[in-house]
Amino acid sequence: MFVYFDNSATTKTLKKVNEEMLLMLEEDFGNPSSLHSMGLRAEKKLEFSRKTIAEAIGATPDEIYFTSGGTESSNLCITGYLTRNKHAGKKIITSSVEHPSVMSQFDYLKEKGFDVKVIPCTMEKGFDYDAFEKEVDSSVSLVSIMHVNNETGYIFDIKRIKKILKKKGSGALLHCDCVQSFMKIPFTVKELGADLISLSSHKINGPKGVGAAYIKKGTLLSPLSLGGGQEKGLRNGTENTVGIYGFGVAAAEHLKTLNEDIGKMKKVKEYLYEGFSKMDKTVVNTDMANSAPHILNVSFLGIRSEILLHTFEKKDIYVSSGSACSSNHSGKKKILEIMGCDRSVFDSAIRFSFDSFSSLEEAEYAFSVIKEEVEILRKRLRV
Repeated sequence: MFVYFDNSATTKTLKKVNEEMLLMLEEDFGNPSSLHSMGLRAEKKLEFSRKTIAEAIGATPDEIYFTSGGTESSNLCITGYLTRNKHAGKKIITSSVEHPSVMSQFDYLKEKGFDVKVIPCTMEKGFDYDAFEKEVDSSVSLVSIMHVNNETGYIFDIKRIKKILKKKGSGALLHCDCVQSFMKIPFTVKELGADLISLSSHKINGPKGVGAAYIKKGTLLSPLSLGGGQEKGLRNGTENTVGIYGFGVAAAEHLKTLNEDIGKMKKVKEYLYEGFSKMDKTVVNTDMANSAPHILNVSFLGIRSEILLHTFEKKDIYVSSGSACSSNHSGKKKILEIMGCDRSVFDSAIRFSFDSFSSLEEAEYAFSVIKEEVEILRKRLRV
């Protein structure tokens, strides 16, 4: 049986998405900036996606800007805002477990003279909201905190973070990386209280190379590149209309079955949790009471993650040893290490991540194979 449990890295595109994108490539391939009928047809499909993404998060279409993915969206939101609003202040706050697309910007901004405050997130306490509140003052210009951690599935209380900002009378803008929560946890921009949000297509069964940024109406940003004025001048360059349309179709399809999809993912996750939690020398790193329905992080003590990953792959089970965006940077600390786990835990961690295609049958097969292979490896390695 083929089992793909690496959906936090990327997902399989929906059949409907493939069909609609192919049709557009063959028939409605005009440039949406062109004034003739083919351009207008392409523009209509682009606007369909803008309207659909907006509807999915309770925004208005004119607050949605299309990009090449979650990384560009986060760069546009963070660097774009700070570049345009230099008067807002030099103090910026983030968490210790952000995605590289956010953390790398904060490292760069620190070099440029910004006062960067990194709030710890640990296995015991989660995000330190008290430490965050102590750092909030009138000099803070921007806060960037993810909604769901991509490796553990931990859910940050964005509403609480927004309440703290209001309580302290801070005018800081709040950016939220929602790449791992979009279509996994229902939310609206009003509920979250975020001013800026990053989204990605290929995490929700859409095509790669497409993302979106929610920018609250009235918020001024500088573009990252100059060009022909597309996306109201904030994201210049001819739009990837086919990809954007695929993103919109994927979102539209998920909106029809969102609760059902979430239920399926929860069942798969709970089944594997029950099994792994009973295995010897095995640690579940995901807080089941406060985590997204599609991510389960487990350490099989005594066996390195890379050995586990390739062993499972030989049995057609595909999982991850961490974020796909940081797996090639061996010098970087792992998220579990940053959260205070022992080396034995973070060196043997595997992330299982699910989507609407994931099934209980796959989970049953995966668990039986993994249990057997782990026992074999431990005997071989004398663990």
